[in-house]
Amino acid sequence: MLAVVLAINILGNISGANAQYEQSDSERQKKIIIDRIHKYHEMRATSPQGREPLVYVNGRPLGNNPQLRAQIDIERTYGKEISKLIGYDIDTEPTIPQIQFYKAEEAHTLGQRVDKLLHGVTVILPPQYDMYGYEIRRYMSSIAGEEVLSDPHRLAKEVANSQRAEIILEHWDKIIRAEIKEIETILETDETVDPTMRNNFKFKSGKAKAFLIEADSWISNNKKMLEMLFDARNKYEYIEPRINFASEEDAKKFLNLFRARQKSLEIMHEYPPFRAMIY
Repeated sequence: MLAVVLAINILGNISGANAQYEQSDSERQKKIIIDRIHKYHEMRATSPQGREPLVYVNGRPLGNNPQLRAQIDIERTYGKEISKLIGYDIDTEPTIPQIQFYKAEEAHTLGQRVDKLLHGVTVILPPQYDMYGYEIRRYMSSIAGEEVLSDPHRLAKEVANSQRAEIILEHWDKIIRAEIKEIETILETDETVDPTMRNNFKFKSGKAKAFLIEADSWISNNKKMLEMLFDARNKYEYIEPRINFASEEDAKKFLNLFRARQKSLEIMHEYPPFRAMIY
């Protein structure tokens, strides 16, 4: 009887040890998987293909975005919960509600006028005094989200929003360029303005002009991509993060437009007021 009890105890200890080993091995495997998920999401955040959806033609992958493909393979094997457990969130749309605007204080000196050229461009203003930049960001904030790309009605709405952003930028462009022209006239006729002020104006006016060109490219590239998807609305299906086209021509055209949009967005991120934008 004593021998039986001893045998049961020994077997119980061995079984417990095996369970502990299996649990430890499982934890190690889980850590490896989570590390891989972190790695792929870091790559998505920084690589040129990082935010591209996976593009298919009639169910056949084009082979773009290997980082995202590897991520999806992990989730397919181990369950999507494993990604949810580590709480990653790359694409968070900024919250930009409609607000009331106030007129900014007038610039009284030449130096203030020069500085004001970059207000809302490289200088972050309180939202209520940054009407042009704020309104552009508001109309562009959800321009190409998951719900938009999968819904023709939302596509049409966001094309209209991109057109509104274009109109606002046109007004801002006219105001900045008119002010630059007036300051140039002062500098041409007033020889008492010191060289430091002239250099300051040259730098800031150049920065402002570059911003206007780059902002126009950003808005335009978003609009072109949305218009292309709207025109092809019956020829593709979008289920995050996959977009499946009926024709290879449309698939490649979409990729080119998406990448142009991403490139212009990266340039816009050089301007602090626009760094929260994700489309």
